[in-house]
Amino acid sequence: MCFAFVSIAAVLSGGEDANNLKKTVNEAPPLQQSSFSDKLIQRQSVRAMNSNIPRLMDDLGIKPGMSILDVGAGSGQYAYLFARRLRNTGAVYATDVDPGAVEYVKKEGQRQKLLNLYSVLVTKDGVDPFYEKHRYDLIFLSHVYVYLQDRIEYLRRMRGLLTDNGRFVAVYMNGLAPFTDEDIRDIDNLVKELVQETPESPFYKYFNELRSKTVSLPFDDATKVEFRKTVREGFNKILYDPYFCKSFLVKGGALNKDVAFTEREKKSAQWLLIFFEEEGLFNKKREDFHSKEFGIVMTLNRLLIGQRFRRYLRDGEHPYLTGKDGYWQNMMKEDFKKAGYRLERQYDFAPFETAAVFVKADKE
Repeated sequence: MCFAFVSIAAVLSGGEDANNLKKTVNEAPPLQQSSFSDKLIQRQSVRAMNSNIPRLMDDLGIKPGMSILDVGAGSGQYAYLFARRLRNTGAVYATDVDPGAVEYVKKEGQRQKLLNLYSVLVTKDGVDPFYEKHRYDLIFLSHVYVYLQDRIEYLRRMRGLLTDNGRFVAVYMNGLAPFTDEDIRDIDNLVKELVQETPESPFYKYFNELRSKTVSLPFDDATKVEFRKTVREGFNKILYDPYFCKSFLVKGGALNKDVAFTEREKKSAQWLLIFFEEEGLFNKKREDFHSKEFGIVMTLNRLLIGQRFRRYLRDGEHPYLTGKDGYWQNMMKEDFKKAGYRLERQYDFAPFETAAVFVKADKE
């Protein structure tokens, strides 16, 4: 689908900061026909290139002759990869509710000589009759779950379209919550570095209170709890600031050379910035942001905080994440369970994204 959606419940998982943000953010607008644009194609292409789709296909044993359904395929970036993996055998059905997307995928598939790729226009209401004409070894759903109507019934009907060993893969955004005390690993050195930030630093204005406390309070075991709280609150002010990232941009909208992203983070930030430009977020009033847009803001700001202070923050595969599923993620998994599926495994699909692999519950 031609949309990147993050619900307010998904990006916020609790806390005073989260409650304050909920008061200022509009819920995402209803699903509408998208305007299919070159920027959208570029954004989806960057996103696909940054994903772990090759590993996913390897682990799932995707091979020639299979039948794959890509629901809400958008510009078809994953569908092309599936079709090439099948080596012009089997079938990849790329469906979407947007006529512009369907026509684009059809022409691009022809240009790439993907004879096993079929681009199909479907209705957004329930299970389209087209789906029931085939059986699938893989049903792939990327950032589409939140748009489904009567989700449990939809998933139950789609379950009947899987082959005996078929899998249903749902890609979703991880729950992006405010910073917690547990996210700060080395408070001693983090405080020392933060108070040395100069007025020219994008971080400087968010830690005025911290600088005051280092003057008035001793920094010892008794006060560390207070300092940790102050740092956490400063990071969360940044997290919700839709204009913070502008300080890291040079003319033309590119990130300045001092930003120390990893390669994966750099690619993730690239598609986030494309979204910023495409939606005109740099010139938008804060009160006009809706939840999808604030999800993008929080994601980019979390990356920017992480690249600057990662050595003081939580270790692990996702040092910039809480590692906790949010409201939408938990509800999605519960819906799959009610519809007769079992969660088989999960993948780190891209920064801030997870691919959940489901099988029929009666399959061992």
